[in-house]
Amino acid sequence: AIACVGLPALAFAADYEYAVNPADTNTITIMLYTGAGGAVDIPAAIDGKTVTILGSGSFSVASLTAVTIPDSVETIAQGAFQPGRRTALARVAMGTGVTNVEQNAFASCTNLSEVLIGPAVRTIGDQAFAHCSALTNVALPDSLEAISRETFYECGKLAQVTFGTNVASIGYQAFYGCAQLAEVVLPDSV
Repeated sequence: AIACVGLPALAFAADYEYAVNPADTNTITIMLYTGAGGAVDIPAAIDGKTVTILGSGSFSVASLTAVTIPDSVETIAQGAFQPGRRTALARVAMGTGVTNVEQNAFASCTNLSEVLIGPAVRTIGDQAFAHCSALTNVALPDSLEAISRETFYECGKLAQVTFGTNVASIGYQAFYGCAQLAEVVLPDSV
């Protein structure tokens, strides 16, 4: 038998594979969504443990059309929803607990037209929404401190961005290729 030292053991529940977080065994990371797709309300708890992380590639499912992320989730990991250009995902609503959206989290979700970014999001990683070509407007919360490199790169239909009051910096090519973005009003914090 081969032992996988250091890798978390996977557990299975209806529509989800998950791993217990080593730092807090009362919390879990969803490693893979295995459900049928459509509109999905991610549960705040599975098997009595709180869902705090959506793991890398965990929702790279072409059949998702809408996702509601619960308040318990703190981190949307790198590439969590990045399925390439074949996705049906059109709407995402983040809960109030999300503080970190890692790089490429929603990259290339070409049907994503509506994103409700949670009010506690502090960081959005590089290319988090790059190539989301159906995205038309984005409201960034007051909690957001920086817009990373290429965050909205090639979001060709993005026409309106509302900035929170605490954005201090905007990364290189954050809005490159946003052909419909005719005007941007930056807050004094930049």
